[in-house]
Amino acid sequence: MSVTVSAEYPDLRINGEAVALSLSASQGAAGGTTGPWAISTTVRTLAAGTYCVTPYVEKAGTITVYRRLKATGTGTFTVTVQKNGTNVTGLSSLAVTGTAQSPTASESVAVGDRIDIVISSLTGSPGLEGSLAGIWT
Repeated sequence: MSVTVSAEYPDLRINGEAVALSLSASQGAAGGTTGPWAISTTVRTLAAGTYCVTPYVEKAGTITVYRRLKATGTGTFTVTVQKNGTNVTGLSSLAVTGTAQSPTASESVAVGDRIDIVISSLTGSPGLEGSLAGIWT
């Protein structure tokens, strides 16, 4: 069985902008939750800094891709995904423009890990679109 939840939370904000979240999961045969997950974010106007994706990973798994990552509006930026303050291989110092890209990774995450994105090297007034995705194990 597959479950998809999609909602926009007006009280959840980054730099005063509402953040859209989309989560999906598959129900495993033994009753445990396994399968793909994704967290999608849309930020209309970015500022340089560190943004928490999740302060505490609830279930072990693997980060596999930053799907359809692109800058919106005018400008560019650099993004790095971090696990517990350490750069994720394959998702580090990514130059982000208006052209969508889907860089891949294979980074294990454990219960209790913290996942952040770090925005730097902004030019203009870009926004962010993309889905950090992976597999729960």
